[in-house]
Amino acid sequence: SDGDHAWQEVQEVATLALPVLAVEDEAAMEMAIEAEAGRPFNLRCELPLRAQLLRLAPQRHVLVLVLHHIASDGWSGAIAVDEWCEAYAALVEGRAPGWQALPVQYADYARWQREAPQQARHAQQLTYWQQ
Repeated sequence: SDGDHAWQEVQEVATLALPVLAVEDEAAMEMAIEAEAGRPFNLRCELPLRAQLLRLAPQRHVLVLVLHHIASDGWSGAIAVDEWCEAYAALVEGRAPGWQALPVQYADYARWQREAPQQARHAQQLTYWQQ
C-alpha cells in the first residue's frame, strides 16, 4: 500500500529455495520444524512462503512448508495442500497433474470489491478495521 491505495504485485518468476537438512531422528526433526516455523518472515525481501526438506534417511524425507498468513487463509491453504499432494502423486506416477483451470482469480475478486455495489460495504469494513 502507498498509504491511500492498495495494489497487487504479481511476480512472473519466483524462486523458492529448498534447502536440505539432514536430521538424525524424530526429535531432531521436530526441533527443525519448530525452528523453521518460528522464524519470522521479512516480507520486504522474501516470498511469504518458505520450504525446507528434512532428510531422515536416504528414502525418508519430510517437506516443511511455512506460509505467512498474509499469503493465504485457511480455506485457500487447504486447497494448496490438495494441489501439492496432486503434484507429488503425479510426479511419482510420471503423469501430468490433473488440475482444473480456475474460473476465478484473486484479481477478479479484488475488482468485484471495487465495483459500485461493493464500495459502500468495503468503506464500512475499511472504517471498522481502521478503528
